[in-house]
Amino acid sequence: MVKREKIIIERSVFFQKKKETARARGMLMNLSGIGSLLHKKSFSQVSGLVLNSMLLPAVLMLSLISPVAIAMTEMKDSELSAVSGQALLQMNKTPGAGSSSDVTFYKAGLDAELELNLNIEKLQLGCTAGAINGQYCDIDIDRVSLSGRNWSTDRPESSALLTRPFFEFAIKNDQTATLREVMGIRLSAENAFGMMTFGDQTEGMSEANSNNGINSLSGYMEIGSATGVAQTTSRPMSYANTTFNGQNYAGLGQPITGNIWLTVLGIINDVVGITSTDYNLILDSATANVVTNPTTVSGKRLTEVNLQGAATINPINFAGPMQANVQNLLGLGIDLDLDKDVTGTITGLTADVPIVESLGFIHKLDIDNAFSLSMQSNDVLWPGAATVAQQGWWLAFEDEIDIGSISPANEVALTNDVMLQVLNGATGNAGTGTNCTTASVNCALFRGLGTRNGEPYGIRCNGLSACLGGSLPIGTVNVPREVVFPLENLKLGAQNVTPNCYGSARFC
Repeated sequence: MVKREKIIIERSVFFQKKKETARARGMLMNLSGIGSLLHKKSFSQVSGLVLNSMLLPAVLMLSLISPVAIAMTEMKDSELSAVSGQALLQMNKTPGAGSSSDVTFYKAGLDAELELNLNIEKLQLGCTAGAINGQYCDIDIDRVSLSGRNWSTDRPESSALLTRPFFEFAIKNDQTATLREVMGIRLSAENAFGMMTFGDQTEGMSEANSNNGINSLSGYMEIGSATGVAQTTSRPMSYANTTFNGQNYAGLGQPITGNIWLTVLGIINDVVGITSTDYNLILDSATANVVTNPTTVSGKRLTEVNLQGAATINPINFAGPMQANVQNLLGLGIDLDLDKDVTGTITGLTADVPIVESLGFIHKLDIDNAFSLSMQSNDVLWPGAATVAQQGWWLAFEDEIDIGSISPANEVALTNDVMLQVLNGATGNAGTGTNCTTASVNCALFRGLGTRNGEPYGIRCNGLSACLGGSLPIGTVNVPREVVFPLENLKLGAQNVTPNCYGSARFC
């Protein structure tokens, strides 16, 4: 496993301003003193001091990156007064707010950028008894990798960039020595830029095997709006049960109805109703452009995320046999059976798309925001956090996360529930002119083309061959209707994982 840690120090000169030089000389403090310092009221003053002891880690850092040994040289007051600088370590004290108004926060961090490339085979935190937090662990993720977003040859060449990393303590009753209590600790950075991956997914991996990585998650994240293109599966639309491409399909059990204007040899020129309970039309595959709304994910031991999307379904071509009964021909009570091969195109469909997605299908996140990992004995509202971190372990991304394209890797099925919404309207054939009160295929076939002598029609048949022959081109069936098209547990094509390893290993 390749693991690289590097600190880029923005400024390596640590001196005090002129008025503080006399006081700074001879002042020493080691890191072990920070713990006792946390409980002093003057803690907020510490962040403004630049201590001589901070020269030691700075010199050690410089010695690591330079082949030349650097000797420490005492500087005179006149020399110190001529320069100014900034401390590597920053510390401050922040009073709590809101639900954590009785908590004081002590923060210690680096005023630096930290480059990091890492792999964690199993990140499992907070696996407590069910009576405390319920089923699963607070955080349970397999194969976590953190790296940069771009690389020339191999992903391990890149590093994520953490700006001003820090740790922070939450202290309750800080002003009362006998009641003082450490409620939590948080590891964070003001900003993290890079790519995180979880689990594994490849191009040819099945949906079942792609569901891995994030087993459970406690935390907060804002998922931004995402777009994608879904491809529907070609399928039959049939009244009775049928088989297509080796797969069994349940029949819809609903008739196709409409009004047809027949014109034959000047003898028949009439609008009559038709009904079919014997049809087996094949719907071609079609595309749907999907857009999801921004979503906030927040909770304990989550295993799935609920997204809400909208889709525009592109035209769906159909063709197949249909036997229809023509009713009351010429107004004489004569019925006529037509046996036709019909063709046409359904247009105008949109969809409300609720998506329930297992977190195991989310494998890749491009991050460019503040993030933190915290542990608290009770709920804590950390400074700058969008929401309360709940008891236990908590992973938070404070700004919007981009999950990339949500295009499914495989075709999605048009279910019978969706097809019945398309076929029938809640108000039947009701409407005015060519407009249906509730758009549907049956209503479009009843009134979609216009009226003749006050009678609406949706199918036109002109001539002996067209009306009595073997084919009937229905044409465009416009159905401007929003259907509910639920999706769940989709393998997303843009979530394939590039291993954070050299060579052919999928994880290292």
